[in-house]
This record gives sequence, structure tokens and C-alpha cells, in this order.
Amino acid sequence: MEIVARRRSVLGTYPSDSELIDCYDKAISEAISKGILVDYLSRKATEVRNMFVGEYDYNLDMEAKKEDGRKEKAVEDARSFYANGVSIDIIAKSLNMTEEEVKEIIAAPSPAQA
Repeated sequence: MEIVARRRSVLGTYPSDSELIDCYDKAISEAISKGILVDYLSRKATEVRNMFVGEYDYNLDMEAKKEDGRKEKAVEDARSFYANGVSIDIIAKSLNMTEEEVKEIIAAPSPAQA
């Protein structure tokens, strides 16, 4: 919300819808980078933004949940492949990820370890 307030104080007007969405996205990214609700915001950023904007849409919410499921499945697959000796570059190609994304997944503790 601080980003929106700054934008309003500088311009003297309320941001447009697209500027407002951009502000919320930046606020969510900033919160994640500062370690605030990292796990939740990483998984639910779209949902949170839509709540701020006040554009709750059931279909959009369901699509976001499907996307979350796909991401969770990809994380599970990456960990499983790595545990079975598959190389990082092959995992990345197979799951349509960058090698850096795969390395981050492998380095992060699994939910069972957390």
C-alpha cells in the first residue's frame, strides 16, 4: 500500500487500474524480498493481488489454484528426478524451467523437512 500512497502523493491522482495492479505486484515482490510471508506470497501472489484490487472472480481463482497445483507438481517432480540421479540441465528442460529455478528447488528444504 505504501507504493500506491507514494504514487498518489507524487502525481496528486489515484493510479489507473493497470498502474494499481503494477503497484500491488511490486508491493508483493518487495514483501517477498524482505522475507515477509515468503512461502504464502510465493504461492498465492495472484490471489493476493486480486483481493487488493477487489476483482475476485471465481474462475480466475480456480485457474490460480490450478496453476499453484502445477507449480507444486513441478517442484515435486524436480526433487524426485534429482533424487534419482537426473542432471539439473535435463530436469530443467523436462519441466520447462531454468537451471537456476531447479537449483533453488533442490536447495530449498522440502515441506517434510521444514
